[in-house]
Amino acid sequence: MLGMGCAVNQTGAAGIKWLSGCATNRDKGLPRFLGFVVINDLETGAPLCIMDATYVTAMRTAAVSGLGLRYLANKDSKVIGVYGCGHEGRTNLEAALCECPEIQQVYAWAPRRVTVDKYVQEMREQFPHVRIDASDDPEMVMREADVFLGSSPVTHGDEFKIVKKDW
Repeated sequence: MLGMGCAVNQTGAAGIKWLSGCATNRDKGLPRFLGFVVINDLETGAPLCIMDATYVTAMRTAAVSGLGLRYLANKDSKVIGVYGCGHEGRTNLEAALCECPEIQQVYAWAPRRVTVDKYVQEMREQFPHVRIDASDDPEMVMREADVFLGSSPVTHGDEFKIVKKDW
């Protein structure tokens, strides 16, 4: 569980995003991350807004990825590797394609092939100018990429689950 609070005096509002991350949620048909946002009036404390945090989290994460790509990625990058094909995998790809307009190829991988196949289908429809392919080989996705987007937890405890150091 993670609580992220903030107050902005100029707006007269304060808020908190309360987020939980449960790896077993996907087995129950739920997103890995669930949460909500509450915005309160600073003067009275009255709640002004209560909303789901899934979209906010995916967009905020993608904005940070896009900002990193703006300043760190080679502008002539042609291939993106994507690990994780959930909400954040979708918004991260959108941000990457905004910041790296020369991208021609996307390789996508996730632990569950059905998730990757759905992602590829949806992203092909959204970005028809880019070739988007599923891969069963996470090492190939990492090695072929000019830009890498990790939208999936890569560790489990102290042991690496997906990414190997020599990749």
